Amino acid sequence: MKSAIAKRTLAYAKEFLVPVNARYEKEHPTIAPGWNVAKLLVQMMLNGSLHGFTPSGIYDDASQSCIAWAVGPVLEDRTHHLHFGGGYLWIDGGLLLDELIASMQRFATQLDENKPDANGVLPRHKFREGFRWRFFPALVNDKAPPPSWNF
Repeated sequence: MKSAIAKRTLAYAKEFLVPVNARYEKEHPTIAPGWNVAKLLVQMMLNGSLHGFTPSGIYDDASQSCIAWAVGPVLEDRTHHLHFGGGYLWIDGGLLLDELIASMQRFATQLDENKPDANGVLPRHKFREGFRWRFFPALVNDKAPPPSWNF
């Protein structure tokens, strides 16, 4: 998983999803060792279709095993959300949505507060750079001055 999108998505998950639910850091004991739930989800989404179809599973050569995901209401008490079992990563769709919304609220709060990170970079600056990279890649490559945004 070397793509820039995957790296940024995993950084987002670590900073904003893990505080909402620590299970995103949980690793599978045998399949894809060293891969946590967040990394498996990102890789599955990058590998498969997201337009109404279930993304493909992940095959690990070392263990010669495959893990897929099962989405739906797992249990009423939701205890199996983001748990491994029977070759699946079990995901409660409603709870996943709630966690994504909570992580986005954390992200929005960070943008509102605009406090520098450990490297002294402001969150709004990182957001603008990401926006510029995504929608105006020629500006990033040519080092041209960015359009004027008032955040």
